[in-house]
Amino acid sequence: YVPNCNIGDVVEVWLTWTGANTGTLQVFSSAWVNTNYIGTGDALKTAARFYSGLGTNAAAPHWQLSCTHIELTGFYLVQGANVNFQAYDAFRNYGVLDLLRGVIDLYNLSIQTDPINKVVMIEPTDGYTLPDGSTGTGYYNDNKLDWNDKQDVSLNNEMKLFCDAPRLFDFQYAQDGNDGGINTYIARYKGFYPLRSDYDGEGVAKGFKSIVPGAARYVFPSRFQVGHKAQTNRFFTPLLHYFATEFTNASTQVSGHNYDAIAPQLPVILPASNNPTSAGSYAETFAPKIAYYKGLVSPADYGTLWYSPDYDSSQLINPDTGSGLLYPALPQNPATTGSTSALPLLPMMFAVNYMQHGSSDPVLTYCNQYLDGQVVAGLMQRFFLRRLARMRGGRQYKAYCHLTLNDVCNWWHKEGIMLRGSQWRIIGIDKYNPITNQSCEVLLWKDEYPTDEDKARSYPSDDSVTNMPSILGLWDMRYAPMLLWGVEVG
Repeated sequence: YVPNCNIGDVVEVWLTWTGANTGTLQVFSSAWVNTNYIGTGDALKTAARFYSGLGTNAAAPHWQLSCTHIELTGFYLVQGANVNFQAYDAFRNYGVLDLLRGVIDLYNLSIQTDPINKVVMIEPTDGYTLPDGSTGTGYYNDNKLDWNDKQDVSLNNEMKLFCDAPRLFDFQYAQDGNDGGINTYIARYKGFYPLRSDYDGEGVAKGFKSIVPGAARYVFPSRFQVGHKAQTNRFFTPLLHYFATEFTNASTQVSGHNYDAIAPQLPVILPASNNPTSAGSYAETFAPKIAYYKGLVSPADYGTLWYSPDYDSSQLINPDTGSGLLYPALPQNPATTGSTSALPLLPMMFAVNYMQHGSSDPVLTYCNQYLDGQVVAGLMQRFFLRRLARMRGGRQYKAYCHLTLNDVCNWWHKEGIMLRGSQWRIIGIDKYNPITNQSCEVLLWKDEYPTDEDKARSYPSDDSVTNMPSILGLWDMRYAPMLLWGVEVG
């Protein structure tokens, strides 16, 4: 089986040649793919050179060559090449809806359909501000519709205080048992809360007994039910990182530059096997993870994958063959192109950027992170906090209203509804009949904006993220960066 490749991809090809008297000779060659897809019967051109020394009495040798099999051991994608996920067997087990569920759980997405125009709208439910300062309005907007004159006060309009959810609400990624790095991370903090019982004095379940990578918690008021709910992402698992100190020479400045070579931060996924070189470790299938690709970044700020005081491409020798480049050449820093000390730009990908200027990059953990000396909001506070504030406020209103067809056929219902001096969001409309003039049921949820109280109910607390205190508050969680130590990576 040969994976799907693109024009310009580099593949390694092993050719086996047989001869009558010489036995079997394995020859290594590399070839450029010149077809969009290599399948059964397709041609792949490569070349091998043979040399035979001849004695003075030796007859000319006769070569009879045949290709018994061809094996593809790997391929590289050049910058800008397309990736066809159908080439990866593991991805065939996932559907589009699986991916969509995971993305919904990341960004608190709302989905609404306009059946007339056949349009589906998918947006984060509420407005948000990203780490770089850019903002989005979200699904709900700030426009308001006055429905005070539409309410039917002759019927019993009912107000309810919501309290049906468990008091502790934890956001976390799914767990990947085949990721040895995650297993090591969890084992590192196993039993971290040994003095905590299952319940506190009020009988509220504590939830976590160890640090769960990337998790966050919100605690509702005491009127909510005793218990604990884990809101687990239905598709994605956490991604860890490590600082590749093997690419560092902190004491020697790179020739021709005014900065020291620094360790780049790399994503890390390890096999669960204790023997990473075993055949079984390469057959493990890892669960999906979410990461942000920042592109090619400057080695001055983020390090590089190679270090040499006098770098040039000829030093990147394939250690297996003794010749040829280890990888296709990476784009170099434009400021130093042509210099013998030019360093290749680093293709950077991460869930959290713990290097300098990382506070302006996306944070793909539910908990907050400590970056550039400040607390940066994670997914829970950035996308879910207003939803949690509405649940904390908890005012649900079943109102009876005389609605028109235009009111009901406003498929999006993005506007706020002004009623009884408050702003509400529509949850549902029931028993509407366009033929009669009877009122119908409208289920509303009082809108709330996050306050300092909501941030105080979010954990890990700012104190835990900033100071890592030895003694935590009652519901607080220990902050632990999404990093493995070098000795854990091996």
